Amino acid sequence: MTPLKLLQSDKPRAVLEGIERLTSAGDGHAFDQLLNGIRYQAPTAQDFLLAFAGRLLPNEHFKPADDSSRQLIACHELAVLGLVCKAPESSILGNAFKQVVTSLALGPFGFTGHIPRVDQLIRSQHSNVLPGLPHGWLANLPKLERLDLSGMPVERLDWLEGCDSLSWLRLRGTHQLTELATLPTLPLETLDLDGSRSLKDLSGLKKLNKLKYLDLAGCTSLTHVSALREAPDLQWLNLSRCERLVSLEGIEGMASLRELDVGGCLSLQDISPLGKLAKLEELDLSLLPKLEHVDALNPCQRLKRVVLAGCEQLEHVEGLRDQEELAYLDLSDCNRLQPSPPSRLMVNRSLTPTGVAVYQERLRASE
Repeated sequence: MTPLKLLQSDKPRAVLEGIERLTSAGDGHAFDQLLNGIRYQAPTAQDFLLAFAGRLLPNEHFKPADDSSRQLIACHELAVLGLVCKAPESSILGNAFKQVVTSLALGPFGFTGHIPRVDQLIRSQHSNVLPGLPHGWLANLPKLERLDLSGMPVERLDWLEGCDSLSWLRLRGTHQLTELATLPTLPLETLDLDGSRSLKDLSGLKKLNKLKYLDLAGCTSLTHVSALREAPDLQWLNLSRCERLVSLEGIEGMASLRELDVGGCLSLQDISPLGKLAKLEELDLSLLPKLEHVDALNPCQRLKRVVLAGCEQLEHVEGLRDQEELAYLDLSDCNRLQPSPPSRLMVNRSLTPTGVAVYQERLRASE
């Protein structure tokens, strides 16, 4: 059976048997030799699929069952790429193994096979695929749970409609994405948009009613996060390195939030909305050059870990005097911090010597 017939076959068993024959023929490397031959030619969609299938080993994005053979793994990957290249529904690429694909990664940081830039190749074959992927493109993968399209030039998100099992989505470094309004209703629990530097509008989060983890680190165009009111069940939120962020208004409604990172938000001064986060346990406020005090944190009685390192204008930490569960407090490089009058902060039984940073001795000396 020729490689072309393998790819066009509508009989899964024939495909598996054909690949077995290729791998066992001659010195046992016929299939690898075949891939090596197409590797140095101008790539076509057909070559791309073959080269992609040449990566027959599991990786961090694709972990088949322990008893899966190398041949079966190859067919899984061929099935996925068949969707991209619009293989006939009757073919092994278009249909045979769709039910077993649970994780997919494309783009310069995902699956690359022997082609260095997968996104460029897909664009060259189907100019209408990017930057907006076809509507319903992934709905043919009913069991898809994890999707990584980091680095892809995505502008819209409505093509995710129909991904009824998708619980984890990573779109890191998608610099063309400016808003989330085109999000369809999805069962996402984790959304990673780290480094999406053009993102300005978070409206659309209300369609993700199961969202628990949201990473917006490095979204340098964000100035406000009022749309976070649409995600009241978030437990983990990363807003670090959002250099233009000037307000946390909207965050006060996130009653379930346990971990928050706003380190490196250089324009942020007012943290008063944090006082409404009764369940907050871990908080990073490092490298906030405009922060002068943390009085707003007094109601946050469940705080266990607070990082204030590098807050150059911080003058006192009176807002942390009564947190009895506080076990780690980093005050390093807070050069304007003044010793407080005798306080309960330093006799906190939970606050161990190893959990307090540079200013521990200075504060204790003032007792």
